[in-house]
Amino acid sequence: MTTTPTKAPATTPTRAKPSLATEQLAALRAHGLAQIAQGQAQAAAASLKLVCRADPNDAVAHKVYGTAAARIGRHRDAFVALTRAAELTPNDIEIHCVLAELAIGMVQYKAAFAHLQTCLKLDPKSAHPHGIRARMLVRKLQRALEEAVKH
Repeated sequence: MTTTPTKAPATTPTRAKPSLATEQLAALRAHGLAQIAQGQAQAAAASLKLVCRADPNDAVAHKVYGTAAARIGRHRDAFVALTRAAELTPNDIEIHCVLAELAIGMVQYKAAFAHLQTCLKLDPKSAHPHGIRARMLVRKLQRALEEAVKH
C-alpha cells in the first residue's frame, strides 16, 4: 500500500511582532521619562529601575534612573546607574559631571577628579554649561582638598 505525501499547509509570511515584554518595557521607559520630566523622581526611579534591570544596555534609562535616584537621596544607586550609563556612552559629558558631583558628595575625591578630568577632556574650553560646571567643580574640589590638608 502506498501513501501519498500530504502537503504542508501554505503559510503566509508575517512580520515579526515585537514581544509583549518589549512593548511593556518601552511603555515603562516612556512612563519613567515622563515622570522625571514632571518632577516625580521617586516614581521615575521605580519605573526606570525595572527598565535598567530588564535592559542593561539602555544608556538613557540608566542615565535618567541615576538622575532620579540622586534626586531622592539614593546616591549609591545613582552612582552605579550613572557609571553604567558612562560605560555605554563614554562621551556624554553630562554623565561625567553628575558622577563627579556625586563622588564629591560621597567624599570620593579620586573618583570625582577622574570624572572631572574626563569632562575637561571632552570639553576643554567650550562655554557649554557642563564644561563650565566641570571647571567649577574642579575649583570646589581643590578648595575642599586644601581645607582637608589644613586640618
